Amino acid sequence: MKHLQRSAFLLFITLCVPIAGYSASFDCANAASYVEKVVCSDAELSKLDDALGAAYRAASANADAGTQLTRDQRRWLGIRNACRDRACIKSAYGARIVDLRAMESAQRAAVARRNAETDKTGGVCAYVARTANLGKLEDVVLKGRPWNDSSFPTPADLGSVGVTFRDSVDINNDGRPEYVYVTSEGTAHFEGLVAYDADLRKIEYAASPGDDWQSNNLRWASDRRIIRYKGLHYIIGKSDDYLNYVTKIGPDNVEKVLCEFGQKRNPSARVAVAKDKPVCDAALQGNLDYVVFDKLHAVTVQDLQRAGIAQTGLGEKAAKVDIDNDGRQDYVVATELASGAGRGCDSYGLALLNEARTALADSPVAKLLIETGGECGGARVSPFRFKGKTYLEHKYAEGHPANVHSVFKIENGKRDVICRLEARVVNYVLSRYDALVHSAEASFKNPWEYAFERSGLKDAELLIKNGRDVNETISSMSLLNWAVWRHRDDLLELLLKSGADPNRKNQHLSPLFEAIWRGTDESVAILMRYGAQLNIGNTDPIMEAVDYGYVAKLKIIIKAGIRPEQRHLDWARRTSKPNPEIIQVLESAVSR
Repeated sequence: MKHLQRSAFLLFITLCVPIAGYSASFDCANAASYVEKVVCSDAELSKLDDALGAAYRAASANADAGTQLTRDQRRWLGIRNACRDRACIKSAYGARIVDLRAMESAQRAAVARRNAETDKTGGVCAYVARTANLGKLEDVVLKGRPWNDSSFPTPADLGSVGVTFRDSVDINNDGRPEYVYVTSEGTAHFEGLVAYDADLRKIEYAASPGDDWQSNNLRWASDRRIIRYKGLHYIIGKSDDYLNYVTKIGPDNVEKVLCEFGQKRNPSARVAVAKDKPVCDAALQGNLDYVVFDKLHAVTVQDLQRAGIAQTGLGEKAAKVDIDNDGRQDYVVATELASGAGRGCDSYGLALLNEARTALADSPVAKLLIETGGECGGARVSPFRFKGKTYLEHKYAEGHPANVHSVFKIENGKRDVICRLEARVVNYVLSRYDALVHSAEASFKNPWEYAFERSGLKDAELLIKNGRDVNETISSMSLLNWAVWRHRDDLLELLLKSGADPNRKNQHLSPLFEAIWRGTDESVAILMRYGAQLNIGNTDPIMEAVDYGYVAKLKIIIKAGIRPEQRHLDWARRTSKPNPEIIQVLESAVSR
C-alpha cells in the first residue's frame, strides 16, 4: 500500500512504498542507512518522524530564522544518523521535537512583542516601514525651505558645513518651533541634526541613556529625515532604501529611540530594463556561464597606479575572453579599490591587458571597462558568455543597500545597458529583542557574547526573558565559564539564578575550575552557593588553588564544606615554591 510521504524543508513530498508499511519524512523505498531502515520499520519511530516534520514546518514558517534553522537541522541529522540502537534514535527525535516546538513558540512570542511595541510607539514605526516599503517615504518627509529663501537665518557655526535641510520645526515637540538644520559633513557625508532657538542659540540634545548609539543599526545610518505624524515630529535614520531607526526628541531635549528596523529582500526581483529578455531572465535566475580567471599575468598594482588607475588590489590571474565582442580574444584582470576614508569604500572593476599579459592595454575599451566598475559600494563586475556574446554583470553583495543588479555589453566601441534588475527591500520593525540579536549578528557575534561585552545586565536579562538558553555555548565555552573569564560576576549570578548548570563543563574545565584558575574570589563564592561540585571529570579545583597559591579561593571552597584530602596537603608541601599560608589552611582542614 502506498503512503503519503511528508517532508521537512530539505525533503520533498512524494508517494512511496515503505519498507515495512510505516510512513516517514523521507522516501522509505530508498532507505539506505541503518537509521532510515529502523525508522521505516518501527511504528513509534515513524510517528515521531511525522511529529518532527510537523514541528519543523511550524518553526520554518518564520523566514527570519530559516538559515540558522537549516544549519541546526543538518547538525541534528548528523547526531541522529550516528545512533546505533533504537533507544538512541528515539531520544534524538524526542529532544529535537522539543527544541523545534520551543523555537516555534518563541517565534510566536516575538511576533506578539513586535506588535505590542509597535502599539507603544503610537504606530509611527509601522507607518514609516509601510510607507518606505511602498517607495513613498520621500513623499511624506519634510522638504524644508527653498534654498533661495534669504529670510531664513544661517547660524555662524554652520557657515562651512553642508546643509541638506532647513526649516522652522517643533523638533522637540514642546509647542514652540526651532530653527532646524540637517547637516552633511566629511567624506562619508553622514547627516546630523542641529537646532537653534529664536535667538540662534544652539540647543543641546542628549541621547537617552537606555539606547545604545554604538550599535551598528543606530551608528551607521547615513541619512536623517524628519516627518510629522499625528501632530508630532519624528526623526528617521536610514541608508538608501534601508531604514535604521525612528527617534523622537521630547520637551526635555532627550532623543529617545522608538524602534529599530530589520530588512528582508523581496524574493520577487523585477526586471526594470530589458533590451535582451533571454539574457535578463538568465541573470534574474542566476543561471550565468561566468568566464574563468585562470591565466597568469605579470601586471602589478603599481602598473595600474602609474596609468592613473587608483586601484589597491589586483586579481592573481587573468581571463581570456572576447570582452568587446569584436571577434578577437582579449585578456582582462579583476581590480579592487579599498578605501578606509569616511564610511569606507570598496569598488571593483576590470582592467584590459596586452596580448602578452605583461602590461596594461591602452584603448577606448580599456577605459570603458574601468568605468563599468569603480563605484563606491562593493559592486563586482563579472564577465559571462551567453549565446556567443560576452556580457558584464554588475552586482552588489547580498545585503547591500543598493538593490540594483545590471548587465552591460561592450560592442562597436560602446557600452550599453542590457538589463537592470531591481530587488525591493522590505523593512520591518524590530522588537527590542530582535534589535539586540540584529546588532549582534551585524557584529558577527553570538547575542550572549554581545551582551557580555556591554555594561549592565539589561541585554542579558532581555535574552533570558525571551527564552534564550542559559546553558548555551560560545566558541565551545559555557556561558558560566565565559562570565568567569570576563570577570562578570553580576552576569554569573544572573545566569545561575536563571537556571544555568553550575557543573556544565567548558570542554575539560568546569565553571568552578575556571573560576579558581582565572576568575575572581567572588566568582568562586557564587558558584559554591549555587551547588558547584568540586570534581567534575578530571578537574581538581583544590589542586589548582594550591598550584597558583590562591589562598582566598581555597578558604572559600573549604568554608563551603569541601574538605581537602591528604594528597592536597602532600602536594602543597612538595611543590617547588611551597606557600606557608596554603599549607597552614590545608593542615587545619585535613586534621579536623
